[in-house]
Amino acid sequence: MLAYHLNNILQIVPEAVGMVKEASLSEEFPIDSKDSTLASGLQIAYLTKVAGETVDFVTQDRVARAAIAYGVSGELEKLAARIETFGMAEKQASLYNAQESLQLQEEVLRGSLGFHQDLIKIAGYAEDITARFNGSEFSYETNLYSANLPFGETEVSNALQKRAYETGDTRYNDVLNVVTEFGIESLNLGGQEKRASVAKTVVGLDKEHFYNGDFYREAFVKEASYNINLGSKSVPFEKIARLGNAHIGDILGQDVASALTGDYGNDKAVLESLPLDEKNALGRFL
Repeated sequence: MLAYHLNNILQIVPEAVGMVKEASLSEEFPIDSKDSTLASGLQIAYLTKVAGETVDFVTQDRVARAAIAYGVSGELEKLAARIETFGMAEKQASLYNAQESLQLQEEVLRGSLGFHQDLIKIAGYAEDITARFNGSEFSYETNLYSANLPFGETEVSNALQKRAYETGDTRYNDVLNVVTEFGIESLNLGGQEKRASVAKTVVGLDKEHFYNGDFYREAFVKEASYNINLGSKSVPFEKIARLGNAHIGDILGQDVASALTGDYGNDKAVLESLPLDEKNALGRFL
């Protein structure tokens, strides 16, 4: 219904008040008069450029034709451009605020590292950051302690065997047996939660023994050892990840970029489920 959005629209383009005062507010996209048509055109601009909603092509075309017929297409184009500019500014402000907030949160995370660090709390904080700012580009520390990074097979084995030997606690070997049976690659592709669960189990044992070590730094590695199948070619995941979600969004669309979380397993599944033409487009870009 036009009435739901008109007030917000007039906040952006107040000069349109006198042009839409006789619009049919009880309808969705009315074109029964010049005022209604202009108001409908402004509503389409508001929904698509500010509210982030979609309006079907048939409706847009119908309103555009009516605007030409009523002789208001010029006014509509100017006002719609103002609304689009407002929407772009709002989006930029939102992105800036989100990035600024993320940076502050990551500074707090880094500040909690060091002597007497509580890895369980640090991991929980890092996981909260990745959940709240899903799709953002995170610092190494955030990716590390949220278990967004993959396990290294040798690194995990060495860390657990070392702990079992130095503490005499066979439960470290039990963890290693489970990891070995499940498979490092399966853990890396299985998602953040599975890797985080393993890490927290080990850290819990470390706390019991007052063990001076950081399993996250010992067991996780910066780069994965598997490729992404893009149909005509196989590409190292790191090469895609380095593009960043903003560039991936330019290539494949923001819906794909927003589905990428930085978690290796999740992102591999997303990218390999894309239609072949989109895989080829990404492959050509790389």
